[in-house]
Amino acid sequence: MEHLYKLTDRDGYTRRGIEGYETHWTPGETVTVTNSELPPVLCSSGVLHAYQHPLLGIMMNPVHAGIENPRLFICKGDVVANDGAMVGCRQLTCSEELDIDWSVSMSSRVRWAIKLARATQAGISPAWRSWADRWISGADRTYASAETARKLIDTHGYPWGGHATTAACFAAHWAAIGSSQSERQAGYWAAKTAMVSKGRTGDPESWTLLTNQCAIRAIKEEEKEPCPS
Repeated sequence: MEHLYKLTDRDGYTRRGIEGYETHWTPGETVTVTNSELPPVLCSSGVLHAYQHPLLGIMMNPVHAGIENPRLFICKGDVVANDGAMVGCRQLTCSEELDIDWSVSMSSRVRWAIKLARATQAGISPAWRSWADRWISGADRTYASAETARKLIDTHGYPWGGHATTAACFAAHWAAIGSSQSERQAGYWAAKTAMVSKGRTGDPESWTLLTNQCAIRAIKEEEKEPCPS
């Protein structure tokens, strides 16, 4: 069995209010899938979802469950599906809650997205790299520059074209707007950058390691303080 991590809402629930799927997670209790006849496929009711690292769960949450102000529990389970971003198990035993402040700033999420895009996207133009360097240094984090960088990328007529570089620009774009939706949208596009980068590192394990390392470095650099690792 592996040590895994489960995000829940503030009351310890996942998929709350959805009949047949609502689950309450309590330390010491084991949860088993109710549809065990289904194949063990992620994003289905044939598995219970979890993360291999707590920080990865926090960073990917905006594009997965989107739980506001989540709690984080340590669980144990046998992994039957793994795409790097999350894992699936037929059964999870909840052991204890991690009582750590896992809040991550909007700027740390954008820095993470830019680092991931630079590390995984092939054929990045020098102009885009120059914008990324200026954003990372803090020299230019304006909306206009993020939009200019986005337009450097050939998306073949689609709004964002499935590029990690474009998704990172959208994260920076929302962070610069400063609206009531900025934090949620910047977090979503930062996590989307990570999702798009999957498959470009060779295998799920390599992607998980790279994504987690980029997150740790981004938070340490942006917040100028230690990050739980």
